[in-house]
Amino acid sequence: MEFPIPMNKLDQKMIFRCIIFWFLLNGLFSPCFSQKQRVSVYPTVGLTWRSTAMNFFNFKAVNPADPTVPYPYERNVQGLSLNTGVFVKTSSFGFEYYLNLRYDVTHNDLKIEDTYYKEFITDHNFNFILQKKIDYGIGISIVNFNKGFEFENPVGVMRYQDIQFNSYNFLVILPLKKKFYLELKALYIPHGFPENPNEKYMMYSIRFFYKIKLKGNHSKLD
Repeated sequence: MEFPIPMNKLDQKMIFRCIIFWFLLNGLFSPCFSQKQRVSVYPTVGLTWRSTAMNFFNFKAVNPADPTVPYPYERNVQGLSLNTGVFVKTSSFGFEYYLNLRYDVTHNDLKIEDTYYKEFITDHNFNFILQKKIDYGIGISIVNFNKGFEFENPVGVMRYQDIQFNSYNFLVILPLKKKFYLELKALYIPHGFPENPNEKYMMYSIRFFYKIKLKGNHSKLD
């Protein structure tokens, strides 16, 4: 059975970093608004494939530091997910938020072989994008948001495993066709994967998404 992480165990530092990240970008690019900017808002829908976590230095898959923790990282972070969000675009840059949603494995049972538990898993993604012929940008992701589980280890001790973690991202967006786009993203995990907290890791993702054009979604900022 899976348990949500209590609110006091959420990564408050990451939330604070997201706020600082937003204000820094706002201050850095506020001169762009000294002239009239055309602003467009697009809802987005898409599909994302993400790799497993790999060691930052040798590109090998993560090996569990604690074999008694039933946390199948390979299945928990990689694979396909649906996503939906909103893209706010000006003539020179854009901001995007989107949510990844998967129904997938979170952990397995130590006592029953090949028994896996599934639940809806969400990731929150925040991107800042520079508008060029090929767009590129930086972002922050909160992966496995508010997820964790309790389990009994082989010696009968109840333990709790938090599987939420954060990444800092670099991304490139390629236009494919009218309103269709391909996002290539590298996700850097600076504080370690949950099972290996002292290591640094990378993940990679491919996202195919569509911008939904709405009537009257354009405005101008002075």
